Amino acid sequence: MKMLQKMLAAVFLVCGVASVSAQEVFVYSDLTTQTGTRLNGGSENQGGTNTITRLIADDLTPMSGYAGMLINRIYFSVFNNNATAVSARPRLRIWQADGAGGGPGTVIAGFTFNPISFGANSANAYFFNPGTVTVPTGTFWMGMTFDNNGNLSGATAAQMDNLGMMLFNPPTIGTSADLYFQTTAAGSHFNNNPVGTLGNFGGNPPANFYFGVSVVPEPGTYALAGVGVAALLIFRRRRK
Repeated sequence: MKMLQKMLAAVFLVCGVASVSAQEVFVYSDLTTQTGTRLNGGSENQGGTNTITRLIADDLTPMSGYAGMLINRIYFSVFNNNATAVSARPRLRIWQADGAGGGPGTVIAGFTFNPISFGANSANAYFFNPGTVTVPTGTFWMGMTFDNNGNLSGATAAQMDNLGMMLFNPPTIGTSADLYFQTTAAGSHFNNNPVGTLGNFGGNPPANFYFGVSVVPEPGTYALAGVGVAALLIFRRRRK
């Protein structure tokens, strides 16, 4: 069952962020305005070997004129609604919007990161370099699932249920429909046409998530890092 929960008013803190190249250009950005909510699809233990959540994705329509250009950075978020720190693996997937009803269809790329320890009651934002992935033509889908690394990270099913993504709106660069996709079952979903449903929250809040995609228009002007988390921004949740 999906969980849509309100976050308390958050203070935006920037910690240990690497310098951003002056050449970096966002082709899609929804990194500015928090709606105060987060969403998680709930977790399942699969065969006793791994606990993983359902995947939730957002539709992204980048600025025109950049299709086929090498992506420099992808930005995503993780919200830990647990009272303790939790270690888990974020797993990010990208699809063409050629599936049923315009949903996720042809898989473009997938990334599984090493386990990250998410602080108690914290919202976290990351960016990484996706290597050879290029900006898709037109609308595409980007989504996240989380697992406990084959039950090795120590995260319980109940704790995994409290990991999710932050909702932000409106996008400041590019556009996104008031729509999200959630898989029917838990899993990594690195495949074409994942099975799931499209939905929203009746506009309150709009079904848009913290995602960003940037490029470097002039190759060679920016030293690209390997695939992996390059920096961490932390939103710390105020307690009542």
